[in-house]
Amino acid sequence: MKSARRADYMWAFVCLLVIVVVMLLTGCAETLVTRPPTPWEADWMRAGLAPLVRALGRIAPGRAPADGCLVFGVVDSPNVAGYAASRDRPGCGNLEVTTGTITTLGLAEFRAVLAHELAHVALGHAGEWKTGQRAQAEEAEADALGARLLLSAWGREACLAMARLYERHAALAPGWRSPVHPPLLERAQIARAACGVGL
Repeated sequence: MKSARRADYMWAFVCLLVIVVVMLLTGCAETLVTRPPTPWEADWMRAGLAPLVRALGRIAPGRAPADGCLVFGVVDSPNVAGYAASRDRPGCGNLEVTTGTITTLGLAEFRAVLAHELAHVALGHAGEWKTGQRAQAEEAEADALGARLLLSAWGREACLAMARLYERHAALAPGWRSPVHPPLLERAQIARAACGVGL
């Protein structure tokens, strides 16, 4: 019985391995590699983050990162995305954005992405992959804190940039679903509520 079960597991592993290899070879899967930012990218990220970190110090003083506590990275991808992982101390972590985020978004939307990712770090959301309700709850929590950071750093219009980013994405990709994120219009409502504005 054990050998039959072992053979079933081995067969499933081989099938999964073949699928992954085929996806990589055909370009259906993207390998994400983080690199250090160029000096220009690092300056752009720091300029967006500095006011957010000051705002975090006002809103949640124990969660603001100390100097050198945030490590920046860039992923060469045309997709618009950000990634964050917290580390061993509150407010410390890795914060990464794609080149698509840097080159495609306007300043207000770029700040919104940074605010959301900084919120993940501040809230201690570790970088492991999660799905389902726990993941969606953490994303909603990061949206709310990120919007509050934008409001504190630059005012209501900057805060509303997060809601508008989600609304624009929802209009461009109706029916988009994620196992990790709440629905886009729900995220826009979370951001608007944190900004003190209803739909």
